[in-house]
Amino acid sequence: MSDIKSPNIFNQTASGEIKTNGMADSAFVLFVRQSWMHLSETISTQSYYAAGLVLQKGLPYLLIPLLVRLYGAHTYSNYVLFYTSTLMFAQVIALSVPNAIIPFWYAEKDKSRVAWTFIVTLALSQLLVGLILVYPASLMYGHSFGSKQRSMFTLAALSFAVIFNFNAFLTGVCRALNSSKAYLAAQILAAVSLIAGVLLLSRWASVGVLIGVFLLSLTTQNIYLSKPLLAYLRKPSFDRRIARSVLAYSLPMLPHLVSVLFCYWVDKYLVRQYFSGSEFTRFTITFQYAFIQAFFAQVFAMHMFPIICHLVAEGNDVKLHCIIRAYNLLLICLGAGWIGCVLLLQALGVPLRIDPLGFVFMGLAFLTWNLAGNYINTLWARFRTGSVTGIMLSAMVVLVATLGIGCAFNWLLICYSAQLLAAIAALAALVLLESSYVRRVQPQSLQAVQLDPRV
Repeated sequence: MSDIKSPNIFNQTASGEIKTNGMADSAFVLFVRQSWMHLSETISTQSYYAAGLVLQKGLPYLLIPLLVRLYGAHTYSNYVLFYTSTLMFAQVIALSVPNAIIPFWYAEKDKSRVAWTFIVTLALSQLLVGLILVYPASLMYGHSFGSKQRSMFTLAALSFAVIFNFNAFLTGVCRALNSSKAYLAAQILAAVSLIAGVLLLSRWASVGVLIGVFLLSLTTQNIYLSKPLLAYLRKPSFDRRIARSVLAYSLPMLPHLVSVLFCYWVDKYLVRQYFSGSEFTRFTITFQYAFIQAFFAQVFAMHMFPIICHLVAEGNDVKLHCIIRAYNLLLICLGAGWIGCVLLLQALGVPLRIDPLGFVFMGLAFLTWNLAGNYINTLWARFRTGSVTGIMLSAMVVLVATLGIGCAFNWLLICYSAQLLAAIAALAALVLLESSYVRRVQPQSLQAVQLDPRV
């Protein structure tokens, strides 16, 4: 994008330069119009990725009514508890290695060596860390689902974690190769596999069957995503230097990712331990409907983060804050609309099995987390990963303390509001840190990032 004679508000250096072209619109109306222009342009460049994310992230939520009807609300709630627990376990045993593939793919010339080094490093990290944590994991799953099923759930968790981590790695390679159509095709095949498995195996409804259905869908996706990588795997090659660099890059990201997953897991775990089965079921389903909002932020982050990195590198805070305000406005509109739609469906008698007041608290919580995500991306672009991790750990403390009060006094409404309090605390700290930040970024580290919707 060029700053010369551009009609886009984001290419003007100050609010005083915004032109109304003779129209009597207020600055806010013009800002909203130009924000929508910018968002429409950038979203269109990621159409294949967005469609793939709709299938990958959105389909499991759209299937909630079907899963509850075929498998039972309690079975589905137990699967959700297993899934969130296993996501946290997967991040730990992988040491966040899959999240490093894209920058290393572009930094190293020998793609075959990069691919083999990542595969070996990821496999070894999962093997070694998995062996260390298998006993604590078995205790956790035994406590959650009963000692008789401890071995089954532990083995399922290990399988799920390994397949999930390789899926993250293969998706990163697909994005690095700009294979957006292959990504979408993989999600279509996975969606067909998931729906077929859910329908065909419903007569044997159980948590184990539901886990197997999702494992089959993820495996189908991995098989197709591995096709673009096969051309780089003809000659095995492992580079210790690259492996050390990968671990040095990925390990600082681990506490942040684990704290996020912990925040999404701990409330359901504690509610299951201290409240009745029916209250746990309603709490979990309410959480899932509210959590759908996270999908909005994930879609926009695919194209927003490179823009943030470019603006931070060139030191243009005016454009940067315009971009953040535009996405914040969009997230607020989408979040409020989603909350209103769910409450309307509940009022019309659709059997969603949610707690209306609890859903309002959780809906606002995930709207706030989405807003916080914009500032997390900005601070990561400013190389403040340690500060972000500290803020997230502090928010985790707020969440656990609030949940502890709710469980101690047997007051479920406090548990519903715990996510909101933690999100507000995190957003306030992130905004304060960003607003007080004095630019000290190294532009040369981000020179390759272009402010172009085609990136």
